[in-house]
Amino acid sequence: MAQNLNIDKVFVAHVKSGAEARRESIDRQLSQRGIPYEFMLNGDLEDMPQALIDRWFLPKRIMNPKMMSCTCKHLLIYEQMHRDGLKDALILEDDIFLSADFVVQFNKVVQELFCRKDTSPSLAWISFENSTLRFPPRSVLTPSMNLYRALEPRCTGAYYIGAEAARSLLKIADSEKLSLPIDCFVEVIAKRSPSPLELYWCHPTIAEQGSMNGVFDSIDERRTASLWRKVKWNLDKCYKVLKHGVSRK
Repeated sequence: MAQNLNIDKVFVAHVKSGAEARRESIDRQLSQRGIPYEFMLNGDLEDMPQALIDRWFLPKRIMNPKMMSCTCKHLLIYEQMHRDGLKDALILEDDIFLSADFVVQFNKVVQELFCRKDTSPSLAWISFENSTLRFPPRSVLTPSMNLYRALEPRCTGAYYIGAEAARSLLKIADSEKLSLPIDCFVEVIAKRSPSPLELYWCHPTIAEQGSMNGVFDSIDERRTASLWRKVKWNLDKCYKVLKHGVSRK
């Protein structure tokens, strides 16, 4: 039986051509989990209009062209969310790998977000991935909680975003323009006082980026797919899992 996420929409940042293995991976995973989704194909390097570059990016940028394209796709998703009146969305990048129980655990986190009195769902930005291998310290872990406040996004491979958070990021991008990739931009905005975002980490994590674990090449040209990267990633992950008590109960 198909399972559904308690979310208005799922977007996948993807390119129109040249990433067939990533598309096959995404199609397979989301279809197996009964998750309907929409690709964001606009914002490719080859057809990104100069007007869009001028709208959102500073002339001096600390990102390569692929990072700029990826950042543009996230902003275009925020714009579509606003245009379509969505209350929230799950945004995935096309190299993501989801846990077998992703649907169940994702819905549990979203339910917690809406039930807790100390959260504001429309302002929420929730990381579901382990990309930086950073987790909440053991000292704050609570058996009944899967949602923890954070100061950084842990990349942008798999995250929930509320409508007001998306509108705020889009408004700031329009007015101030970006010099940093989307994950760094989110971190900078989250650390403002007052911040228009509430950043959270899902714990335990339920997603992993293939460009981090060595399955796919990364848009960060320092990381390439290789056996060595797979081995190193898994060794680092095992150490962090043991250190932070990440295993799901």
